[in-house]
Amino acid sequence: MTLEAIFWRFGAGSPWRDGPDEFGAWQSIWKRRRRWSIDGTYEAMFCAVHAVRDVDDEALAAPVWIDSTSVLAHQHAAGAPAVRSTGAESNYTVAGEPTDHALGRSRRRWTTKIHALIDGTCAPVALLLTTGHAGDNP
Repeated sequence: MTLEAIFWRFGAGSPWRDGPDEFGAWQSIWKRRRRWSIDGTYEAMFCAVHAVRDVDDEALAAPVWIDSTSVLAHQHAAGAPAVRSTGAESNYTVAGEPTDHALGRSRRRWTTKIHALIDGTCAPVALLLTTGHAGDNP
């Protein structure tokens, strides 16, 4: 039920408080999502799905596909003052923002791009987060 609530929230793009009552208290869902992000639970789930995929010989022989989507970051995701970047790789950097947060300016908005590599059985093979203005080809 917690995963359903998390999927619903990110799919709908609504605030945590606006979730359906059947998911339970929004604070509990948010706290669990935050804890799973920090302690590596999401990575363990991904590795478990990947391990099942490795056992299945048909999945290994199946072709793989890559797709990406851009996700608009919340307006408060990068609240620190923006500073001009000296590098050619991005238009802006955020002072004090860790590089693994994958926030970048795309059409004057903060976005993140999710790249997914999946096999023929729709099992994830790899996921990668990049800044929103990054191209798909590289």
